[in-house]
Amino acid sequence: MNASVQISASLFTQFDSILDARSPAEYAEDHIPGAVSAPVLDDAERATVGTLYKQVSQFDARKLGAALLAKNVARHVETLFRGKDSNWRPLVYCWRGGKRSGAMAHILREIGWDVKTSRAATGLTEDGWFGSCSDFPNTSNSW
Repeated sequence: MNASVQISASLFTQFDSILDARSPAEYAEDHIPGAVSAPVLDDAERATVGTLYKQVSQFDARKLGAALLAKNVARHVETLFRGKDSNWRPLVYCWRGGKRSGAMAHILREIGWDVKTSRAATGLTEDGWFGSCSDFPNTSNSW
């Protein structure tokens, strides 16, 4: 099953929520209008894992990243997603490789939600989402 989808403006009507799995700093820089920040790593954790990956060991960085991600997604399940019923259909996105959104989506699917993922790199340009964040519909009413 291919759970990855390409970003397009019309796509967002298919989902109950859009979740941005990137760090708070990335979210603050730019995000899809109406997307909820649900970072799998905070800014400091992302920097620590990235430094470990580049300077020490890719394996050790992945291991630390997985532990931090599991802790952070668990917190989101207990707080942000607490009131969501079994019919909730979120789209989770991140940046470039899709590892963060993919990892979060895996956990949410194991709970039983119908989760799709997308890499923001398919839609984020130097000027924003397809040229401007305003190109996307405001989905803030989904929360």
